Amino acid sequence: MPFGASLRLLRVEAGLSLKSLGHSIGVSTAYLSRVENGHDAPPTPDRLRSIADVLGLPVDLLLDLTGRARVAEAPSLVGRALLEEVVRRKLGPAQIARVLDFIAREFPEGAAPSARIADLLTPDRVLLGVRVGRVEDTLDLAAMRLAPPGAPESLVAALAAALHARERAAPSAVGGGLLLPHAPDLAPAPTACLVLLDTPCAGLHGGAPLPDDAPIRAVLVLVGIGHGAPGLAVLARAARLADPELLGQLASAGSAREVLASLALVR
Repeated sequence: MPFGASLRLLRVEAGLSLKSLGHSIGVSTAYLSRVENGHDAPPTPDRLRSIADVLGLPVDLLLDLTGRARVAEAPSLVGRALLEEVVRRKLGPAQIARVLDFIAREFPEGAAPSARIADLLTPDRVLLGVRVGRVEDTLDLAAMRLAPPGAPESLVAALAAALHARERAAPSAVGGGLLLPHAPDLAPAPTACLVLLDTPCAGLHGGAPLPDDAPIRAVLVLVGIGHGAPGLAVLARAARLADPELLGQLASAGSAREVLASLALVR
């Protein structure tokens, strides 16, 4: 996999534009664009160290992706193989989070768990038995519930537009009937809205394919989760809802409070 494609993935996941990364390391946007598109050679080791500092990554990872690291460094090679699979399969943050959730469950290290999804919801942000023509219509519904009370229509529209734009750029279906649209910013703290569909939707925003052909039964919209590791930790916890049995239980709940009580048991 070309170094430029890897750098682009890491930069986008860190929530940085070409301009902001270039400004941070003292190079032009045009230069970084040429690197990411494979028109220029990978940066020098010193510049890679600067990039690694900005992205919050070990410099060995970037050195390895350029082929400059020692082949004997097995951990770096393993990390490279994982990154190559992520890029080859075009996984977005929501899908990566599901992988991280699997790792956390199978190989626990005693780290403090992220906040429970139930703690990010309130009864008014749990919508039961919703009927929509298209699954993306749920984003507009969620935006109305996620906006601050009394927010102007322009703010609600901006929130909905941000969710739609991110979903078009990186569809967030994680399988098991769950969609995880998210906007890392747009709220001072992690907040969620859960939309449980009356009838599952088989299509995604823009016709993107479903990862396992399971129609969407629940849409959990997250805002304010942050970029990088903090955001992925929230998404990894949210991915635990991708369980057909759990989604069936939530869909049959009689009230929003009953849904929250069930989600409080999800570890």
